Amino acid sequence: MKTTKMFLAALFFGYAVLHAAEPPCVSGPQRGKAVNQLIDAASGTGKQACEEPDIQLPEEQTSSIGQPDLSLPGNSADLTLKDTSVSGDTQQNETDIPSSANPSSQTMQGDSTGQAAGQVVPEGGQPPQPPQGHKESFWGKIKRFFGYVAIAFNAAIAHIQDTLINPLPSLNVISEKAVQAVTGAAPSMLGEQGFTSEFEQLTNSRFTDNNSVKFLAGGPEAFPMKDRLMRQAKKNIYVTTYSFHDDITGHETANILAEKKKEGLDVKVITDYKVAYSYGHSVFPIMSAGGVEILYYRELKRRGDFWHAKMLITDDEYAIVGGMNYGDPYSHKDPDGEKWRDFDVVYWGPAVLETKKIFANAWNSRIDQESLALTRVDASKTENRDFEPGNAKIAVVFQDPPDNSYVLLSILKGIYGARSRVNIANSYFIAIPAVKQAVIDARKRGVEINILTNSSKSIDKEAQDTVIPIVRSLAQIYDTGVNIYLSQDVNMHGKFMTVDGIYANIGSYNLHPRGERYDTELNVSVIDRDSVPQLDSAFESDISRAKKVTTPEDLKIEWSFRSMVSSIIEHFFFILL
Repeated sequence: MKTTKMFLAALFFGYAVLHAAEPPCVSGPQRGKAVNQLIDAASGTGKQACEEPDIQLPEEQTSSIGQPDLSLPGNSADLTLKDTSVSGDTQQNETDIPSSANPSSQTMQGDSTGQAAGQVVPEGGQPPQPPQGHKESFWGKIKRFFGYVAIAFNAAIAHIQDTLINPLPSLNVISEKAVQAVTGAAPSMLGEQGFTSEFEQLTNSRFTDNNSVKFLAGGPEAFPMKDRLMRQAKKNIYVTTYSFHDDITGHETANILAEKKKEGLDVKVITDYKVAYSYGHSVFPIMSAGGVEILYYRELKRRGDFWHAKMLITDDEYAIVGGMNYGDPYSHKDPDGEKWRDFDVVYWGPAVLETKKIFANAWNSRIDQESLALTRVDASKTENRDFEPGNAKIAVVFQDPPDNSYVLLSILKGIYGARSRVNIANSYFIAIPAVKQAVIDARKRGVEINILTNSSKSIDKEAQDTVIPIVRSLAQIYDTGVNIYLSQDVNMHGKFMTVDGIYANIGSYNLHPRGERYDTELNVSVIDRDSVPQLDSAFESDISRAKKVTTPEDLKIEWSFRSMVSSIIEHFFFILL
């Protein structure tokens, strides 16, 4: 009881301190009512907008990580990415992305050993040092700590609201309806004519043809692509992310966006307004001072919800979606920092405009609902003729719980459409009943199921107490004959699934209950026989270094204080990263 009281006291103290602090400053067209509303939401006061930060925009700095040769001649979509991929040993690997998007011959080992792929080592054997001035300050760490406390507090309050004050349907009810929706009326299997139309009806999305795709395994593949696309943009850059970090990657990205805004581009950013209290204290002022429009996203009626969608769009021509935030653990730009394993996908073709519509709807709807002084996004353009046709079908799926379960339905549709094999990589595999049922039913059909997730040795420190819920969830399906792999040497932060080497589902959606309660997510589904094998190849490489669960004892949980805390986490918080 004493421990519980101390825990609750710490939560409320942190919440009070956080709400007494000023939010990230905002400038330019966001000033006025937008800033006052942001302050009111955080502190309940009528404070005026924070003072414009006295910041001189530094010249764009580049990390010492090797930059790729990624050329974008006109609109030919001829991207060339030269990078060093690490898989056991280090070798130079050149990856071309032709406009025909036929990368079946490309390797995609990525960086899964904890080294910074693409890192250039000068003579003498010493790795390059990161730019100075990007280390988090002591006050920044304090703010981040209380940001965590506020996030936990909001999660607890949201759970109380959704279970006691205004009860939502249980996960069992949600799961039953989802499985019934997917399996009703003799559903088509993957590859059959009716699969795409059934998928579209379930997910409120549409497949577009003639797209080109490349999957990006690890930050050293993804971030050179992101940086180059932003630097070469001529018209607009739209970014949504869960977080910007106060580190090399956060500062480099902020500088790029601010400089592109100074060049006259339309540059807009969406991030979660609560998470901005934990990360980005030194980054948001750089963007703000440069005139970048920033929308600190919040659900007006559900303050415990999070904006977790992650996308980048440049010039209405290229889009990147996946699981990576703008921080060094994802990019590996800090040679001495953490290096997580994550995945993105870059695509070009008609699906980019479908992605832009999602951004525009989120952006414009907040302008309308909160009377924000932001410029609107025009998504009226309905066709992009600038690309040679590719081979991939792409559907962009947006989910905003608890109103819908579109991403979950896209995952279930893929599993129930499987004929031979399903590969799942997910950082926090705490499967709700619908996912468990889909896995069980697939095994009954003889489908091979392979699951890769984190162990206590690999998971990030903020999520340590989710390991027991992960293990408990895996134990419930182990007897079906699924193959379970636990990462050992690197934090698996990826969120993707492949089916039969044809279908891929990749994005920000974590396979845990928060996805059906609080987290706004964005995934893309890809049907393409040429590119999906790349993702399978990366999966095979990752599980080769993971520990395979071979006996039930590998998933046994001994009671301890940590297991008790994990139970609280499982039922009330579902830590989000």
